[in-house]
Amino acid sequence: MDEERLLPNREPGAPGPPSGEPVPASPPPLERDEELLGVLRGIGSAMFLTSARIIVARDGMDRRPRSGIQSFPLDGIRQVRIERGSGPSGRVVVSATAGQEIVSMFFEPRSLDRARELIARARLEIGRQRRSGSRSEPRGRD
Repeated sequence: MDEERLLPNREPGAPGPPSGEPVPASPPPLERDEELLGVLRGIGSAMFLTSARIIVARDGMDRRPRSGIQSFPLDGIRQVRIERGSGPSGRVVVSATAGQEIVSMFFEPRSLDRARELIARARLEIGRQRRSGSRSEPRGRD
């Protein structure tokens, strides 16, 4: 898949994607030793957990400035949690080491078990990095 298909270019103010439009099916390119550990499909987005970072890929990067592909190294993440979203949806929240929210993503209720699995795996990987003292190179937004 090419990047245009993953993150369509839309005019500002254009309507969002049709309800059936797929979110990215595969993560952005990974580093040489990086491994994909989990994927959570969200509402208009997807969250990818790798051995080095959490990547959030959103639809409509031209409509919202915080959209597109964002990447956060695991060693800069303090907490990953699930919160109740608006209505029946859930929300995955990722916070930085300073305690501030760096990214969040809404998901449908039927994805709650998958969200719990992703959160548990993320916490495990973050803990492993802390114990090993390994530090990945800082990554901003891709």
